Parts: sequence; C-alpha cells; structure tokens
Amino acid sequence: MRWLPLLLVACQATPDDADLTVPTARATVQRIRATTAPTDGATWVGMTVLVTDAAGDVVPCGQGTLTVDVAVSTVGDAGPWTPVDGASVTRVCTDEPTGDVALVVDNSGSEDGFLDPLREGATELVGDVLAAGGRASLARVSTNVDVLSPLTDDGAALDAALDELHIANGWTALWDGVRVGNESLGGAGEVAPDLESFCASPGRLGVVVFTDGQDNNSADEQDYDHDAYPGDGLDTRLEDLYGLRSGGASTPIYTIGLGDDVDAAALSALADQTGARYLHVGDAAGVPDAWALVRDYVGANEQVCMELPEAVCGDLWISVTTTWTDGDETVTQSSVQRTSVGCPVDATGRTAVMLLTMSTPTLPTDLGASLAAQAVAWTSPVAEPRVLVVRDENHHDEFDGDPDVIAGWLYDAGLEVVRLDEEDGGIGVDDLTGFDVVWYSNPGYPPDDESSIQALLAFRADGGGLVLQGDDMAWSWGDGFSMTDLSHVDFIDNGTNFCGERTDNLEGAYYEVTLGAGHPILAGHEGQSFLYGDDIDTSVAVTPDEVLATATLAGSDDCDTVPVILAYGP
Repeated sequence: MRWLPLLLVACQATPDDADLTVPTARATVQRIRATTAPTDGATWVGMTVLVTDAAGDVVPCGQGTLTVDVAVSTVGDAGPWTPVDGASVTRVCTDEPTGDVALVVDNSGSEDGFLDPLREGATELVGDVLAAGGRASLARVSTNVDVLSPLTDDGAALDAALDELHIANGWTALWDGVRVGNESLGGAGEVAPDLESFCASPGRLGVVVFTDGQDNNSADEQDYDHDAYPGDGLDTRLEDLYGLRSGGASTPIYTIGLGDDVDAAALSALADQTGARYLHVGDAAGVPDAWALVRDYVGANEQVCMELPEAVCGDLWISVTTTWTDGDETVTQSSVQRTSVGCPVDATGRTAVMLLTMSTPTLPTDLGASLAAQAVAWTSPVAEPRVLVVRDENHHDEFDGDPDVIAGWLYDAGLEVVRLDEEDGGIGVDDLTGFDVVWYSNPGYPPDDESSIQALLAFRADGGGLVLQGDDMAWSWGDGFSMTDLSHVDFIDNGTNFCGERTDNLEGAYYEVTLGAGHPILAGHEGQSFLYGDDIDTSVAVTPDEVLATATLAGSDDCDTVPVILAYGP
C-alpha cells in the first residue's frame, strides 16, 4: 500500500547546537487502518492521534480538546467527499505502550561514546513494550542489514541482542534497515469483535530508527566485496518507506539522528510522512532524553475510530483534519491518505501464478511466449479474451520492459491486449472493468499497493481470469500485507541466497526450473527445463497439487525445490 503524503503544516525540526531539538506543538494521525466488521459487513476505520506540545512532550489522552473531522471517498483524493457523522466516532484511551515495535540501529562509528546510552534507552523502551504485552525486534545497520533479533517477547533474548551492538566502520544501508524492520512486524492484522475493541487494538507501535550517519548503500551502490556482503537483492529508496504498512495499518517511523553527519531533512521527512516524529541529538549526552521522548511517542494512546455510512470494498481515501487546543494554543493539521478494505476472496475465476521474470535471457523466447498464451487461455472465462497487462509501479527499473514483452507475445497470439502502467497508489476495480483477463506483473520486486491486490481479488471474485507474475510476487513490499490469497504460497524469503549460493540479477549461481505435466498451461512442454539466473521467492505451496513447475539450485542433487508456476480455480 502506498499512502499519499501527509499534508502537515507544523514546523519541522532541524539540527542545531542544542543537545536535543524537538518540534513545536503538533497533532498528527498515524496507524490508519480499515477493516470489515465480522458480523454485519460494515466498514470500520481507525487511527491513532499523536499530540505533542510546544516542548515536544506527548499530551496525554483527554488533556486539552481534540476534534477530529473525517470524510471519505471511494473515487479519488479529489472527492467527492462523504462526511462521517461525528456521532458515529468512538474515542478510546488505551494503556501505553500496547503493541509491537521494531528497533533499527545504525552505529557505524561516526560518533563516539554513545553506545552505553543507546543501549540504555533502547532497553528501557523494549522493557516498557514487553511489560504491556507487546514484542520487539532489533536490526543493526551497516553495509548490509543484520537482524539481531526477530520479533519476540523474550526479554533475555532482546537484552542479548542489544549487547551485540558495537561500533564497526562500514557503509550504511539505512533505508534497507527500515524496510527490514517493518518486515519483522508482519503484515497480518487482527479481527476484533466490535468497534470499540478494534479501536483499542492498534496492533503495531511502529519502527524506531537511530542513526549517527546517513544512508549510502541501500542500493548496494558502493564498491566492496558484494559476495561477502550480498544484501537481499532489493534496493530501497527513501520514498519507498513512506507507505509501509504492518498489521493492517500504516507504519509510523520515529527517527533519532545523532551528530552533524546525519541527513536531517530525510529523517524529518520520513517521520513526518508517517505521522511520527524526528529528534536531533547534538551529542551523546542527549541520547537518553531522545529515547525517553520516543518511548512516550510510541505509546500514544488517543485512538479514534468510526463506522462508515456505507460498506466499502477496495479503494478508500480518508481525509482527516485534527484540531487540538489547550485554551492558549490551537493546532490544526490535515492529511489525505489512501487505504483499502478487504474484498471477497471466494473466486469464481481462475488464477495462474508465475514466479518468474518472463523476459530473462535464459528462458527461451518460444517457451515464454507459449506459456504466456496458454496461461491466458486457461484463466480466461471466454474464448477470445480481452486482456489487460498491468505493470506494478514498484518495479525499480528491474526488467521493467518485461510487461511489454509479455503484451507483445499475447498480441502475436491473436489476442486483444491493452497495457496499463500502474500509478503511485495502485489500481482500482474501475481500471479492470471491461477485461476478461488481467495480467499483473512486477518483474523483480514485491508489489507495494494493497489497493491493487484488493482490486484483483474483487475482479477474480466476479469471474475474471488472473495471471500474477514476477519472481518476487509471493510477498509484499515491507511484508506489509499478505499475498497468500492470490499467490497460494506461504512466503519464506526472497531467494537471493538459496541452498548456500547467491543468485541474483544473472550473477552467481542459477536456478533450474522444471515444468511438470498434465495441465493445459504446460501443453507441449511437459518435462522441459531451463536455467534462471535471478532470485525466485522461496515459498511453500498452500495446496501442493496446484504446483505446475518447480525450481532448485542448478547442478545440485540435495537442495530443496520451490514452486514457480501454480494454477488454481473454483
């Protein structure tokens, strides 16, 4: 899911000579989420409101006067807007801090003497989270990202992980670290029995980032031994982090920058765009105060929820204006954000899943063209389908011509084909109207827009045929939402390192893909195999009988296999 940027009017913090720079009074929304009520199918919307005073301290829930005005649209960020009746709004003050938090720490060594206060502050935050029944994870950032602890409620394990933090010079893959931190939180949301319970369970506290430097290697762009430090094969840009989601909600990303070498503008933008806060620390003496403030921020306990006038499936735009006053000072801020609401998953249409970049040079062109045409023919509900080929905008220019190659193959097969480039924010149901088959492609990256996935589910539920294609299609960007309803596989990792070997972008080892038999998609190619030199998501099929082709490490007799092509239908 990619959110539209928050339209904030508060001043932003910038570094100065003080030990700790804090923002002026602000009232921002975060953890925005929407779901379908389990009983009557109504649509619920929830959000956390973080109010901070002129000193940067959290204003406790109930102190001062907070007004939240909400309007919704199902057609776009320009409206028309339907106001939400204030009488339907529920406000809940929750205990703090409730939920899970991911710590991402860059301690590359540009500042000395901060490790002890860093560990102390992080330990206190983790202790508060665990005491409230939450969990925490820890990732250390250097040339690559090292996950020191997955999400856990084991305090001893987290203490041991914090003890592993040490100064080590290297490049800084900070944006990769933020993405990996979000992945640790998981994408599955919780089902609440009623609106008040939904409101009181925001689920995830967010990501807390500490850095004494700035990102310079999230695209693996530096000159070093890439075999020794291979990364995960995914390049992450700052703007890729603005729309991260976890647990069904937008993820707030709190940032702390230490010293004069940090990219304050980027850290501030990252926090602002996600409804969080950025703190600048002038020297090591200010680190404990920064962590104390962040502990308060992630524990923000003003929850606002509502039931919409009409049930929604798919795209939903939410316009929120928050006004807070204590009688002396009044702060008003507005934002427009895009989310999506779950659509029916019971399919009346067929789906083919192809975890491949189709235009890779090691896949014979005639084989790729034949598999593509036969996949469309099998999924189509009609004899002469009208096909829409969509390129996910989160492709990062990796094999970005792949959808054009596929569209050309289908056109040469005599089909009516239309190409559509997905825009930032995803596609909607209306984009798919009038087509019999949708081919949704991201050649080398996970999709990032949950609204697109919900639109595809709705299209398939109405009887449309679907082809889901790309070697990272088993999961979502930042693992922010589940792809299992479409992919029919459970994701493990993105396969850059498989069976002890690195395989990525035609460098290193290769996979060998082997086709099965007995299915129309494979007709004329039963048992055929070919080499594949990019990563293929490591996953496990939910239903093994749906797997038509598998891959393993080329030349190996003792490596596991992973599903590559699947087909299923009602």
